[in-house]
Amino acid sequence: EQLRAADTALRATEQYHAMQAAAGLARVAAAAVGAAAAAGLVSLIVSQTKALDAFNDLCDATGASVENISALDSVARRTGGTFEDVEAILLKFSKAIKDAKPDSDVGRVIDALGLSLDNLKTEDRALALQQVAAAMGKFRDDTGKADAGLELFGKTTGVAASFLRDLAANGELVATTTTAQAQEAERYRHNLSALGAGATDLARRFAGELAPQLSNIIEAFR
Repeated sequence: EQLRAADTALRATEQYHAMQAAAGLARVAAAAVGAAAAAGLVSLIVSQTKALDAFNDLCDATGASVENISALDSVARRTGGTFEDVEAILLKFSKAIKDAKPDSDVGRVIDALGLSLDNLKTEDRALALQQVAAAMGKFRDDTGKADAGLELFGKTTGVAASFLRDLAANGELVATTTTAQAQEAERYRHNLSALGAGATDLARRFAGELAPQLSNIIEAFR
């Protein structure tokens, strides 16, 4: 009886230790998953903050509002495009409209589309692009449409043609980001850059102060 009791106690102890080990492994695994999730969230926030700040840059370059740029970006992403596509298209289009004269090739293209060049020049560039997309969607002459695309979008006309079809089909632009949000993203990135620069400056100062002492130590052992 005593042997049986001892054996039972030993088995119970082994089971207890096995359960403890399993629980420890579970805690380690949970911590690892949590750390990975946190790292992934931080990476996502950093990348999206950078994307929001890019809206500010494109706003400054083209005059389109952050809200309307975010709407164009949304259309592109939902149809397989990228923000880089939107950026290239809008930059080229904005310059073409800004530099156009009524008797220029671009001016004649705008006139053929039934739009007013003067109105497009004063319009938010994203809204102007939407108007052009809608007008080109009604254009029946494929050759003329291709020529118009070359005048307005240059080397980006291949990507622009697909995007304009999607933009025309989308209807009203729906913003996904506000100007205030983009400005906060820009402020965050500037502060982060300043923090990084400060840390680098501090490290360089320490390195400069320690270098002579380290050299003396090395020379003492030679």
